[in-house]
Amino acid sequence: MVGPASPDVPYPIFVCALDGVVFDRRRDLWHGLGEIGTQLACPVCGRAMEFEPKEPPARVFFCYQCGTTFDRAQGTWFGLAYHQGP
Repeated sequence: MVGPASPDVPYPIFVCALDGVVFDRRRDLWHGLGEIGTQLACPVCGRAMEFEPKEPPARVFFCYQCGTTFDRAQGTWFGLAYHQGP
């Protein structure tokens, strides 16, 4: 992901040139990761994410391949910052 031009940028935003996903470091939010429905593809490796509980509604999605997790109740992704470039 490409970061801001300099450390003095008031809104440090990182953009993925490949698929347009944006990470807003100031607000610690990801944008453009795709729809969260009954199925979810991992934004890091593209594999189908498993979910818990197995009965609807699914509350937590996780990827066995790379460890990325999405907590639907909190609206929070875990493990994405690890893949973010310096």
